Amino acid sequence: MGLYHSIVRNSIPVFVEKDYYNRVVEPLFGTEENRITYVIDAKVIGRLISFPRDFLQEFIEKYHLQSLIRPDILGSEDGKKVFAMFIDGQNTKIEYTGPARYLDGDIWVALNFQDEEKFVSRFIDFSDLEDVRRESKALEKDIQEFLPDGKIIYQFDQVEKIIPGYQTVDKMLDRFTKRKNTSSPPSSS
Repeated sequence: MGLYHSIVRNSIPVFVEKDYYNRVVEPLFGTEENRITYVIDAKVIGRLISFPRDFLQEFIEKYHLQSLIRPDILGSEDGKKVFAMFIDGQNTKIEYTGPARYLDGDIWVALNFQDEEKFVSRFIDFSDLEDVRRESKALEKDIQEFLPDGKIIYQFDQVEKIIPGYQTVDKMLDRFTKRKNTSSPPSSS
C-alpha cells in the first residue's frame, strides 16, 4: 500500500487518528518547506471496522450534501457492508519500510472559465520529488497561459495547493473543517 501525504491509495478507506498521524506519520514526509518525499512504502496494521449501513446517508444529511452527491455514486442501497481500516497506534501502526519506488497519479486543478468547467491535469510519478515540483510548476503555467481568468473550483491537494487562495468549494469545505458553536460542551469518549 502506498501512502501519499495524507491519502492512502487503496480500495478500502483508511482512517488514521489525528494525534497518531501528527506524531508518527507526518514526520516521515518532512515539512512543507523541507519536503523529503510525497510517498513512502509502509507496512500498515489496522483494525477493520464496519460502518453502519446508514453511515453514508447520515453523513450526507448531517452536512447538507443531498444535492451535491449523486445517490448512485454511493451504492449503499445494495446491502453490501462498507469497511474501513482504523489506525490509532494501539495495536495498530504505520511503519516506514523504505522510499517508494514508484507511484503514479494525477495532479489537477478544476476551474470555472467563461461559464464552463475546465480541468487541467498532469500525470506524474509522486515518488520523484523533482517530477512533482516540475510538473506542478508546468500545470500552474498552463493555467496562467490558457485559462488566465479562471476561478479555481478545487485542486487535488488541499494541504500544499499548487495555486493558493480562494476556491469556490471553500464554503462547502467549511462544513467539514469548521466547528459549529453548540450550547453544550462537546462530550468526551
